[in-house]
Amino acid sequence: MNSFTEKEVIELYEWYQNLENQIHRILEIIPFSSMGDLKNISSPRLVPVLIESASISDSILRSLFPKKALRPNNKPITRNGANIYDYCHVLEKDLKLTKTSSLFMGSMPLILIPFKGWAESYPHKIKWWNAYNRLKHDRFKWSKEANLLSTLNALCGLHQLMTKISSVLRYSLRFNWVDSPQYVPEVALEMIEVPNNAEYLAYTNYFCTPLKPILWDSDEDIVPLNFTNSSRLAKYLGRVHGL
Repeated sequence: MNSFTEKEVIELYEWYQNLENQIHRILEIIPFSSMGDLKNISSPRLVPVLIESASISDSILRSLFPKKALRPNNKPITRNGANIYDYCHVLEKDLKLTKTSSLFMGSMPLILIPFKGWAESYPHKIKWWNAYNRLKHDRFKWSKEANLLSTLNALCGLHQLMTKISSVLRYSLRFNWVDSPQYVPEVALEMIEVPNNAEYLAYTNYFCTPLKPILWDSDEDIVPLNFTNSSRLAKYLGRVHGL
């Protein structure tokens, strides 16, 4: 996979933080109590967050994509011509996004799996990506597609993608994504730089994502004790073990 420069990675973290700040301002005034609420809450203010989150993910995936590749039907495809399914066909074996879940740590815990269904055939199974494609062409017609669930999935998808790239993970300590008073920074850095291999959690203000792929069905499946830097997760869930 291609590496990103220090300047690019720092910009990426700053872009991400800006998007979470926008979500924070929205969540301060929009209460919700269930997944159904998230699907029913839409706002023009969510549109730029969804589009920007998905657009950055698109740019990252395109950068990781080889200059030339073959589709499953052996048709050649270039990096510029690749789409979301080409990304999956070529990159998913290394990224393992379809096997990655995150905990949304808002007023109530929610499990998000943004890339669930990524490997499935047309039509697109990723609703937030569908919304992104529609909104970038016509915001007026498709503004209702920017519901809170799709927006959170788009932002969470970007967060997850950032945890799959060695050159991005290298700066996760600096931006406090991987934090624990129990680790030696040099040791932690050596462990987390190998994507999909560390028993650590990547935290943002709202998301908690294991650096080793794991699928949770609900917050009851989460065992904080299984992770090296679980103190923040344990405090949020109010437990150390799985029960």
